[in-house]
Amino acid sequence: DVQQKVPQLATEWSLEPDGKSYRFKLRKGVQFHYGMGEFTAQDVVFAWQHMIAPESKHPHTPRYRTTIEDVQVVNDYEVVIKNKQADLAFIWALGEMEGGFEIISKKDFDAHGGKFPALTERPLAGTGPYAISEREQARYMRFKAVDNHYRHTPEFPEFEFRFIKENSTRLAALLSREIQIAALP
Repeated sequence: DVQQKVPQLATEWSLEPDGKSYRFKLRKGVQFHYGMGEFTAQDVVFAWQHMIAPESKHPHTPRYRTTIEDVQVVNDYEVVIKNKQADLAFIWALGEMEGGFEIISKKDFDAHGGKFPALTERPLAGTGPYAISEREQARYMRFKAVDNHYRHTPEFPEFEFRFIKENSTRLAALLSREIQIAALP
């Protein structure tokens, strides 16, 4: 069963004549959370540079360091990702939730003084249907639905993701209806 890929931040892509680079046309009008402006090609470059930085802890850093040679801006809504060699799985991996090419706002990063915010500060702006409204390290993250999201309207106005280490405590919270879903062994 083959799943249909649905355009999200990129509305279309094409393979370049060199056989290893991909041109992406970006969706216009996508807004970052917290009023941080519109998503552009500069944010794609920034996300890639963050992922391959020497100090990066991003889980997909090894893949993108070895795969991508450069990300070039064509205009505000178009980029070319130049791979080091032909990679038949590149588009598939990039399009998967596990692909890990998350976009964060360069403008917001610059507004934070060129540093990533501490866990006690508001996180960097993203583009998803939910924005983080509150978080406490090792306890929870609260999310609020984004009004007029470009892709879809979330079903829930807000939700909380709790970090519960012990299996028995997660089960008790589930059975008492304190939480609605949990991963259990």
